[in-house]
Amino acid sequence: MRSRSAHWYPHGPVRGASCRARTYSDPVINHPKYIRGFRGPFLLGTVTQMSKKVLIISGSPRKGNSDRLCEEFMRGAIEAGNIVEKVDLRSRRIGFCRACYRCTEKKRCVIDDDVPAIVDSIHDSDVIVLASPVYFYSVDAQLKAVIDRCVSRWTEIHDKQFYYIATAAEDSETVADCTIQCMRGLADCLDGSV
Repeated sequence: MRSRSAHWYPHGPVRGASCRARTYSDPVINHPKYIRGFRGPFLLGTVTQMSKKVLIISGSPRKGNSDRLCEEFMRGAIEAGNIVEKVDLRSRRIGFCRACYRCTEKKRCVIDDDVPAIVDSIHDSDVIVLASPVYFYSVDAQLKAVIDRCVSRWTEIHDKQFYYIATAAEDSETVADCTIQCMRGLADCLDGSV
């Protein structure tokens, strides 16, 4: 599925998008880690007021709606006094994990591309924002490759706060469920991360 429109952001709609926002009062649907919007994107996480180091990873292979929401998230995080770094995966060299496990000996991935620096930034950040358009009910390949390549330092990365942004062209209430689960899988593997 390709992203066509962005419809929900906690500080209001994204400029230029035709937007309708909806939140749910049902306690099961309105779980504090899972806020749904109408026709996406979906942002998960809780907002904090402390100054933190925030890393935004935009998996969008083009400058689309998920990337626009990353820009808005970044603007809000900077206004709140946080230190923010944004990584656009479309402009990075990203290879796929080869499952060679040489990283277990060297404590760093041996593939010569941009991912080791991104994993270092994940390690050094307090807050991680993962953003992806919904492609076939999952994340795009660029973001999935970075998630898989975290294997080189996953035991060292812990106590991170995660936010998830997903955009979708479909109207279904559950269109982003698998995408969010894929992104949430990284947080589930990192001790103390939420």
